[in-house]
Amino acid sequence: MDKLQTYYGNAIRANVKPGKLSAEEQKSQIAVMQKAIMAVLYNTCELSDETERHKYCPEGADSWCSYKRQGTLKRKDHHLDAVFLDFLLPEITRLSDYSLLLRCLSGYSQNANESLNGLVWNRAPKHRSKGPKVVEMAVMSAITHFNSCASSRHDVMRAAS
Repeated sequence: MDKLQTYYGNAIRANVKPGKLSAEEQKSQIAVMQKAIMAVLYNTCELSDETERHKYCPEGADSWCSYKRQGTLKRKDHHLDAVFLDFLLPEITRLSDYSLLLRCLSGYSQNANESLNGLVWNRAPKHRSKGPKVVEMAVMSAITHFNSCASSRHDVMRAAS
């Protein structure tokens, strides 16, 4: 799982385009990011069909995928079983959402105002003595905000009433 996380980050960083991009260029670059992220997932899982496993990999002699470079692949033991693909695909799909990747496109993937730690400690400052319950509530609030932005707070309040 650590490798999957690392490769996911690499897929984003490898496709960053700093500077002003037109809407069409943004769409195109995000599509490239999404394809790279899916390539990471499919390469991490051991699938019986090599064509299916490598369908998202970049083509060409300079590809990072040895199957696309050489047409053959050595079996390695560190891949996840195919059953994990069903569990990971919804999460990877969520993590490759257009709006999320749009924020990463410029290369500033961790804004201090948006980082999870910043959100937690903004809700429960460290310099004030807080009990574990207050910090736990701050963490839950920050995670909700981080995953779904500020609108999630309204959804929680509506559900609570």
